[in-house]
Amino acid sequence: MCILGSNGAGKSTLMKGISGLLPPSSGRVILDGRDLTGRSPSEMVKAGLIMVAEGRRIFRTMSVSDNLTLGGYVRRKDTAGLAKTRAQVLEAFPMLRDKIHAMAGALSGGQQQMLAIAQALMGAPKLLILDEPSLGLAPSVIATVFE
Repeated sequence: MCILGSNGAGKSTLMKGISGLLPPSSGRVILDGRDLTGRSPSEMVKAGLIMVAEGRRIFRTMSVSDNLTLGGYVRRKDTAGLAKTRAQVLEAFPMLRDKIHAMAGALSGGQQQMLAIAQALMGAPKLLILDEPSLGLAPSVIATVFE
């Protein structure tokens, strides 16, 4: 699904309301038959709803590897599942594998966006929400991110 609208139309606000970052003023958030309306962001993540916010919100002073580990925090007891997901994420974004020990803040903008998405995927979301996933990226990087 894609939400389109002009600047200031409320797309990001809608996504923040769905993900628990803002209290919704109306409506309900239902995922897998569960009403999650008004839940905290951490409860949303535990329920399987993960949002990648605009602006590449990664831990810049930590390595790519540590960012991926933190992305899987809600699944920390599932070591086999996390290892499998990490392998899948690094296959999807091979440039992250090549930079696994690099500080996240040293990555290019496109690599940081890929890391932000990879970090979210480590949580094995049932629903992944991407806010402005291509903002400020080169066309060649956009193709990789959307693939």
